[in-house]
Amino acid sequence: MLTSFLKTPPMGMLVLMCTLLIPSAARGQLLAPGRHWAGITSYALSDAQDSIFAYHGTSLDTAHLRAQHSTGQPARFEWLRYSTDNNSFAPLRTDDNQTLSALDGLSEGGYRVRITSQTDSVEVFTVWLFADDVRIDTIEVENECDFMRLSPRTRPNRWDVDFDRFVYYDLSRPRPIPNNTFGRAYFGQVSWESSTSEVELTSPNKLDLTETPAPLHDASYTVRISTPFGRTLIHQTPELTAVAVKADHKVRIMQHGAWEDHTEDSEYEALLELELQSSSTNADLERWRIQAQLPPRNTYHTIWSDSTMANHGAMYPDKSKMLPGRYRLIHTAQNVQSGCTDSSALEIQVDSSMIKEEAIPNVFTPTNADGQNDVFRFVNPEQNIRSMQSCLIRIYNRSGKLMHSYEGPPRTWEGWDGRTHGRMAQTGVYYYIIECKGWDGQLFKRGPYKGFLYLY
Repeated sequence: MLTSFLKTPPMGMLVLMCTLLIPSAARGQLLAPGRHWAGITSYALSDAQDSIFAYHGTSLDTAHLRAQHSTGQPARFEWLRYSTDNNSFAPLRTDDNQTLSALDGLSEGGYRVRITSQTDSVEVFTVWLFADDVRIDTIEVENECDFMRLSPRTRPNRWDVDFDRFVYYDLSRPRPIPNNTFGRAYFGQVSWESSTSEVELTSPNKLDLTETPAPLHDASYTVRISTPFGRTLIHQTPELTAVAVKADHKVRIMQHGAWEDHTEDSEYEALLELELQSSSTNADLERWRIQAQLPPRNTYHTIWSDSTMANHGAMYPDKSKMLPGRYRLIHTAQNVQSGCTDSSALEIQVDSSMIKEEAIPNVFTPTNADGQNDVFRFVNPEQNIRSMQSCLIRIYNRSGKLMHSYEGPPRTWEGWDGRTHGRMAQTGVYYYIIECKGWDGQLFKRGPYKGFLYLY
């Protein structure tokens, strides 16, 4: 409790009801009945501070101040109001020989009462009054493809509140200066909520809520502003339709007769079979493109494209297009009503055709029946033969007679069991020539795929 019994007018101090076991008539008082909040000033050059009272949602028409001398005896009450024109207190009214005095017709600003008792004891009290009547009129919405911004529009507007409202003057200075601490802090405690947990807000404590990227789900949004005077402003938007879209997909590759998820930096074999599944959000239409990288400048050219309505199943590109090379898969999702689109892309590498040297054995023993090397054929063809379309395989004896031939996909060749026309060939050295054509158009003719083999 702060009070003053000086003969000369000091900076007045609010005297509040207290819980001390001292009769209220034993101390001077300046009360603001019905006020919602009370605080004190922060004068820079004095330890003595004045009181601040705030009312919620009112223009102070029904508010009044009530003063009493500490003796409780009749006294002279001189009411003054602070004038910003000359930075001083100007007289308002005087009440003589009263035990209590009340001042009505209040507005925001500073008030002072000088109470002089019959014994010339002077008590001075000063108070600043605020009316926290700010309200949120609406929430302006910018709902775009890339972002959504929600901006509360208040009355008075936020700039007027920041600079012109809730201002008191620092009476500790020879020339009082305005202090707008409360105005600057008015919108300092803000929180936003979404009506659905599917929308996770990234900046829920800012006055202007900006979501980047824009939300993908319909929702309404509620803002709460906790003012410095213990009041909460609440406003809610109607349900806002999400206009943004996010493209997302799952790509699977046919490998060895089964679908496998595509992984980065993997190389696959021609002809490549793809399964394209969309998992886009808020999309009505899906578009797919596959572009091949073409030398010499490594530019991309579209070799396949298609579109479908969202959630209409997987897409299966023409595998005959997927020859050895490097490809870019571009997936675009669109929200037809809003026109918003989003794209995602990935790179796919299809192997060049090859047969590894370790795929071709140089010895086989068809007659010993040990179950090992009984047939001259490719070793581990699934791993050692890549992107090969067809092969012509011929085996000759030392005199140049054709002993075995095969033409077709290399992986379906069952090999040579050492027999010709049903009869087992003689032990000795034979010569093979393997001419293959890859899916990339390369022809491997009498290249590395020729050599000697030994039949034991």
